[in-house]
Amino acid sequence: MLIVALSFGLYLTACNNGTNSTDAKTQADAQNSETKAIDADDSKFMTEIASAGMMEIQAGQIALQRGISQQVKDFGQEMITDHTKAGDELKALAGQKNVVLPTAISSDDQKDIDKLNKADAKDFDKTYINMMVDGHKVVIDKFQGVINHPEDADVKTWAQNTLPTLQHHLEMAKADKDIIDKQ
Repeated sequence: MLIVALSFGLYLTACNNGTNSTDAKTQADAQNSETKAIDADDSKFMTEIASAGMMEIQAGQIALQRGISQQVKDFGQEMITDHTKAGDELKALAGQKNVVLPTAISSDDQKDIDKLNKADAKDFDKTYINMMVDGHKVVIDKFQGVINHPEDADVKTWAQNTLPTLQHHLEMAKADKDIIDKQ
C-alpha cells in the first residue's frame, strides 16, 4: 500500500513539474466540464477567447518593442488597450457564471508568440500584421458562432458588444497590411 501511495505521489509530482502537455486553457476547460456551470460550448468559447486575448496583448507588447513602422506600433498599442478591456469584461462575466478561465495562453497561442519573437527584424511588421489579419478572422468566426447559437444570454450579449471592436481591428489590420505589403 505504501508503494502505491508513493507511486501516486510521484505521478502527481511529475504532472505538476511543467513536463506535462496540459496547458492552462486545457486545464480550465477540464475544470469547467466538471462543474458544468454553463453550457460546455459557451465555457469553451470563453476559455478560447481568454487565451486569444492574452496572446493579442503579448503580441501587441512585442509589436511596440520590435515594430519598425508606426502603423504596427499603433496597432500593437490598440491591441493592448482593447484586449485588456475585453479581457477584464470577460473575467467579470466568467466570475458571474462560475467559469474558470486560463491564467496563461494556450500552447497553440504560445506558438504565435514564439513566431513573433523569432521573426527577423526586417520581416517583423509583415509577420505581425499577417498574424493579426488571420487571427482576427478566426476569432470573429467564433464570436459569430456564439451569437448565432448561444446557450447563455449573457455570453451572447458580451459577444455582441465585443464583436464590433474585433471587426474594426480586422479592418485596421487589413489596411495596415496593404501599406506594409507596398513597402
